[in-house]
Amino acid sequence: MRRRRVLDELEETLRALAGAVERRDLDGARALLLRAREIDREDAWQDAVQAGLEVVRLSPQRWSARGEVESYGNAAMRVDLAVRNLRVLARQAMRALEVGDEVPAVVPDAMRELAEAVASVRGGLDYPERREQTRRLALRAGAMATRALDESSSMSVNVLVAQIRSMAVDLISGLGEEPASARSAVREAADPSG
Repeated sequence: MRRRRVLDELEETLRALAGAVERRDLDGARALLLRAREIDREDAWQDAVQAGLEVVRLSPQRWSARGEVESYGNAAMRVDLAVRNLRVLARQAMRALEVGDEVPAVVPDAMRELAEAVASVRGGLDYPERREQTRRLALRAGAMATRALDESSSMSVNVLVAQIRSMAVDLISGLGEEPASARSAVREAADPSG
């Protein structure tokens, strides 16, 4: 259930951050940065996965579960990166609000789309249709965020877009896709000519 709690917090914080950016709520963004810093601070999910890996390595009866546990280990590592990127995203959203930068409406929309991808992956890695849905939502979030660059070239918006795209890569990589392939897929999804 640690996985579910981390993913719940990641999803909820993304949705709340989108709302704070839309309302230009600096205090709300500040509170969400603090909330993001508390997500799985003790690395409980990572620890649980490591314990599972030890069990399948040492117990011949569990060797058949090794692939499944390793896939959850990869997902845990990539979600940990997404949580770290959420912290940067929240910090940059706060900064954009502090300096008065206009954040295009598509940025909070992309945050919500990313939250949908998190909700989808929370349903489990065992279902191919769920994995494909998560991938599709993450790609759409990255593409949506990139469109903000057509409306603004501020440093704040550039960093927000980069973080959303990084989180999309993290989620797609957590599904088992190689990070380089996930980066390429996000880039291609964001290319309006492609």
